[in-house]
Amino acid sequence: MNMMKTVPTSVAFLIMVLSGIGVLWYIQLLWAFSIVLIAIRKIERDRLWKLGWLFGWDTLSFPMMR
Repeated sequence: MNMMKTVPTSVAFLIMVLSGIGVLWYIQLLWAFSIVLIAIRKIERDRLWKLGWLFGWDTLSFPMMR
């Protein structure tokens, strides 16, 4: 705990906010994952879906999982 006393209060506050606690941590993870999913969605643009229809798969599941 002595190391935390040497850290400036503004930096300590930033560390505590970014680390999160309980529900806040869960919300932060949901937000981060949604940003990642939005980025993947923008890059992917239904290419996998169209590729599935090309091979006759009606879902995105693997053919062996039918």
